[in-house]
Amino acid sequence: MDRNEILEGLRNEMVVLIEAMDFDNLYDTQNHLEKYFSLLEQLGDLPVPSSAPRHRRVDSEKKGEEGVFGEAHLKLGGAEIQDHHIFIPENLVRKLDIHEGDVVRASAVENRYVNGHTKTIYEYEVLDRSKRRNDSNRELVSFAQVDFDDTLKEYFIFSSEDLQDQVKIILSDHKMGNLTLHVGDIVDYAYWNDDILNGRVIWKHNFENGLFEPLPRGSLTEEIFIGSRVGIMGEGPRRDEFVSRIRQTHSELEFIREGNNYYQLEEIINGLDVVVVFIEEISQGDLKRIQDVARDIATEILYVKKAEVEELLDGVGAALQNQLYD
Repeated sequence: MDRNEILEGLRNEMVVLIEAMDFDNLYDTQNHLEKYFSLLEQLGDLPVPSSAPRHRRVDSEKKGEEGVFGEAHLKLGGAEIQDHHIFIPENLVRKLDIHEGDVVRASAVENRYVNGHTKTIYEYEVLDRSKRRNDSNRELVSFAQVDFDDTLKEYFIFSSEDLQDQVKIILSDHKMGNLTLHVGDIVDYAYWNDDILNGRVIWKHNFENGLFEPLPRGSLTEEIFIGSRVGIMGEGPRRDEFVSRIRQTHSELEFIREGNNYYQLEEIINGLDVVVVFIEEISQGDLKRIQDVARDIATEILYVKKAEVEELLDGVGAALQNQLYD
């Protein structure tokens, strides 16, 4: 393979990385692109021969004919449309909220020449939601915080916050895939249900200010809540406890339903003072959309995994108080 062929293959792989880039994987994508550029700089001594074929768009009339659909089967990272062996990347599994057994259509939109082979790029659409979405053998440890073992010189997470049941999971290099991890990162770890120690990290979350952490009890008065507009996203008993308590402060509450698109969320949140998101009680697609909106607006968003009601109330009060000085 000559220099132009190598360039073409690497360039197409870089395009794939860039098109999959979002704010959640921004820094990892940057690291990978820098490695590609470093490799390209070392190709100067290779001979210069004929060019390689470039990627091409699939003809729009032919695109519909090439569309296929089938049930999605979750893999440790991403999913696959069964019978057709078409892979769905993890970021799209989350964006489209794809679950085991959902019927998904894949339509070819482009062919690319990558590493000497033609690769087809697809658009995906969920046609039908499965009623047996919990049948997958894939299990998740969600929103785990990365730590470092100084003795083993390895990163690790715990499978749970329950001290009696938690398992320490060492994150060796092959379990991190192409992600770059640091202490304090919040990740999702997938594994087959009978083999928790041999899974892999499939997602690194990007919470602008981290997850909500209880503050030392201060001297806040409930007067600061009067007339405030507080958004709440997520459903479940923890939310219900918090709602019962914050109603007593005479705040105006806005319950943000699931399934809003970016622009709907932006319009809703722009009119609020603080938003409380119960991250374990909403879909991954909704979480990603609200994170995208959060980067473009000034409203403070509290991502809550665990907190007592009074601790969370103090956190909302502190956020409201901070706005007085902005």
